[in-house]
Amino acid sequence: MKWLKKLCKTEIDERQQADLNRVTATGYWIAFYLLLLAIVVEGPILRKPFVEWAVEWGVFMILAIYEVIVCVRIGVWAPNVKQPTMKSCVIWSLTGGFLFSAVVNVTNYCRWEDQQRTAWNFILSFLVTFIWMSMAIFIAYLITLAIFMRRQKKVDDAMKQEDMEDENRE
Repeated sequence: MKWLKKLCKTEIDERQQADLNRVTATGYWIAFYLLLLAIVVEGPILRKPFVEWAVEWGVFMILAIYEVIVCVRIGVWAPNVKQPTMKSCVIWSLTGGFLFSAVVNVTNYCRWEDQQRTAWNFILSFLVTFIWMSMAIFIAYLITLAIFMRRQKKVDDAMKQEDMEDENRE
């Protein structure tokens, strides 16, 4: 068992550990966005069958779901947002809906036959996709926000309890 302890023992200090964590986090986000780019290029743009890019989609979804679960569990919404608001949920839902609609509808427009290529068809298709996707993202945000608020309350209560216990010991 000594060999296992020796194998798992780290020989780096706190500064080196912080640098290592920063490098790891950067690598995670590079992989995340490269997978997203690969999915967008292979799916809507190149129109490859789902079977050909299913693995990328699966890994991307695992990374995304893992990130959401871990952030909610530790009580952190985002590094630059202390407390999420309904306004931020609306803004990010509309942004996500717009980006999704833009990618899908521009790639579809390029593949439409000449008789289908009208501004009216494009606008209508864009609006329907935008509204649908914005609503889906907003609902996902609301569900996540509710879970996050409940979890953050538990974390805050636990911290208050620890503070009270520390004060009672003194």
